[in-house]
Amino acid sequence: DALIQASEAVKYHAEFDEISQRFNQWITDAENQLEQHTSTNEIESNYAIDEHYRSVE
Repeated sequence: DALIQASEAVKYHAEFDEISQRFNQWITDAENQLEQHTSTNEIESNYAIDEHYRSVE
């Protein structure tokens, strides 16, 4: 009985590890996408601001 419980514990621990790794990868991907999106928007915003000031001069 103890052996069965131990093997189930090992199995659940391995599944938890896999889920944890997938979650961490998902978070990393989301952070990278957000950073990429923010950088793109920042570049576009800076371009728009520069163009506006050029047209005002």
